Amino acid sequence: MEQNSKRVCPPCGGPNERAVAETGALNAPCWCRDAAVNPAAKVLTHRSNNSQPCICKKCAAATQVNAKLYTTEHCHLCDEAEAIVRKTGATVLKIDIVDDDNLFDRYGTRIPVLQRTDNDAELDWPFDEASVSQFLA
Repeated sequence: MEQNSKRVCPPCGGPNERAVAETGALNAPCWCRDAAVNPAAKVLTHRSNNSQPCICKKCAAATQVNAKLYTTEHCHLCDEAEAIVRKTGATVLKIDIVDDDNLFDRYGTRIPVLQRTDNDAELDWPFDEASVSQFLA
C-alpha cells in the first residue's frame, strides 16, 4: 500500500491525520490513541501493523460504521460494489485483502464481500443497492 493511501480515511476519503502515516514510525504518537472514540469505531483507528489506513476524527465520532467491504486494488467488481454501498448511505470501512494473509485466504476468490460490523454476517457479490440496504437493516 502506498504511503499516501495510508493518509486517507477509508469511509469518507478525507485526510485521517494519522501520525504513523505522516512519519512512517510505528511508535509515533497518534490522535486516536488517547481520543474518546465511539466503541464501534475504535477498532478502525490506529493499526499497529501499519497495513491498513486509519479513519479520521470525524468518522471515529460517527454513530456507527455499518460494514466492512473486503476488496483489492484493480478489481472492477470491487469498485462497482463500493459505489453501490456508498449509494445506500452506509458508513463502510474498505479493507484490502492483500495486506493480510488470512483475509487473502478467506476472501481471495470471493471479493467483493460486505460484512456487517454488528454480527459479522457476510453478503457475497453480486449485490445491488436494494439487497445491501436490506442486508444492513
